[in-house]
Amino acid sequence: ARGVILDYDGTLCDRRRRFDPLGKDMTDALVAVVETGALIGVATGRGQSAGVELERIVPRRSWDRVLIGYYNGAVIEPLGRRPPKIDEVNAMATQVGERLADWFPQARVEVREWQVSADGFRHGRLPVIAHTAARLLAGEGLPSYVVCSSHSIDVLLTDQRKGAVVDALRRLAGDPAARFFRIGDRGTWPGNDFDLLADPLGLSVDEVSRSPSACWNLAPPGALGPPATMYY
Repeated sequence: ARGVILDYDGTLCDRRRRFDPLGKDMTDALVAVVETGALIGVATGRGQSAGVELERIVPRRSWDRVLIGYYNGAVIEPLGRRPPKIDEVNAMATQVGERLADWFPQARVEVREWQVSADGFRHGRLPVIAHTAARLLAGEGLPSYVVCSSHSIDVLLTDQRKGAVVDALRRLAGDPAARFFRIGDRGTWPGNDFDLLADPLGLSVDEVSRSPSACWNLAPPGALGPPATMYY
């Protein structure tokens, strides 16, 4: 493998501490990997906060070997370049956000050009809520590709998914057949790592798909999230 592609929340950091800086062990491990010359991709539902944190920990000399797929892969940028700022989102995104706010009044809804996110739900209910949101949106003829992360549901408004980070890293490597380890926590549909981990080199730190040939969880018993990532 030429490197590794990682989810962020639930994989690099515990979902309950997602607003904290990455821990020293994880920081040291990421730096050690990238400084071998390996390529690193981060495929996250987050916006620019992921880039801010990784710029803090990855030495500048290695930034050209790190790509970030923001908003579940909708926008892919090298470390050091953030997603473009858009002053006013399109009408479709606004409409999706309004619908989610109406249907789930307890949620915090964030509208972006590429993705509409809602959080504030009970963690264990996220898959059910994602399915419900998808059905309601489809019934109104609105974008209905809905996935869930470790803490939110995300309505994806573009055709790109986290798997697009794989293609971007292959272009960076100059090898269309390059293989990468892929590590995430939401490998069960509608988890937002489902397509990323659907590969023989896909490793889950929590949920796995039903595939017998992909999305493995090979971590020791009891190791979930960042401890499992550290094990891999």
